[in-house]
Amino acid sequence: MKTIYSEKLGIFTTGNDSCMNSHATENKKNFPFLIEELSDGIHINRVRFELSKEFTEYCEGPPTVSIAFILSGKGKMAIENGDVLDINPGTMIFFYSPKITRGMNLFGSGAWHILDIRFSLNEIKSQELPSFNKLTAGFEKNASYNDVLMMARPIYPPFMQIVNQIEECQLNGSVRKIYLKAKSLEILACVAAQIYDYQYNAINGLQRRAVYNAIKIINSDYHYPWTIKTLSKAVGLNERKLKEGFRAVVFRTFHQYLENVRMTTAEDLLKKGMSVIEVAVAVGYSSPSHFSKRFRQHYLINPKAWQVKYAMNHILRTESIAAESQ
Repeated sequence: MKTIYSEKLGIFTTGNDSCMNSHATENKKNFPFLIEELSDGIHINRVRFELSKEFTEYCEGPPTVSIAFILSGKGKMAIENGDVLDINPGTMIFFYSPKITRGMNLFGSGAWHILDIRFSLNEIKSQELPSFNKLTAGFEKNASYNDVLMMARPIYPPFMQIVNQIEECQLNGSVRKIYLKAKSLEILACVAAQIYDYQYNAINGLQRRAVYNAIKIINSDYHYPWTIKTLSKAVGLNERKLKEGFRAVVFRTFHQYLENVRMTTAEDLLKKGMSVIEVAVAVGYSSPSHFSKRFRQHYLINPKAWQVKYAMNHILRTESIAAESQ
């Protein structure tokens, strides 16, 4: 029997079907599952659901490459015989399996929101990418087993911006497919870029941990007037290595990454209805006009106009989801 999460993915449950069906029905409050085929080798899955209690599935899936973004929801994942991977909001999961693979997904109670981009192995082969095994050093958590990779890292702002662009795309027809396929390949390129980036090997494991610490500091204290010098002192890594580390780990300079964090946060605050002046101060800009200028350069629209556009699109999406669930 197909499970509530994987019905559209062709992943099948093993074990007691009647028990699983009863459990899923009891827990399911609202389960829109939208899938968009962008080409023969790429599709996007959008998953939104809410569970009243914890739910575990044991499943089997085909060969695939998946880059999933957990926007809300807490749980666990594991490949058969592999270690358990904890899942939290703000987690990006890279999964690669060259064969049929079994595993476990545990969904905690509460609301879940997942954006999952799937690539066929033929599509990956056509891109002529190097071995994904070289990606392991770029992920903070690794629950891989044998030749099946399952790794996790935070959703860094460069990825979050692309995720937001995919989620908020209002295009239709063939233009929409072209746009979303381009964004999907952009995400794949960002993940694979660290394989090609010769600078990635310029930092060792200890230095990489210092870079991860610097990233976490910026993610939580983005409003602080950081410079490469002050951040270097905060993490105990010299400025040159910290600069190299940012390029190697997040494919951005320190200044680009800091601004990406601020702009991604600004998007979230504008969505919540905060004024432009309030948002500017909250994300670390003393001058609202400077913030508006940087936002416009980043998104090609001023923050107030962006906020109005988002509010209108949000109403349309809410009405569309409500109509589909009836």
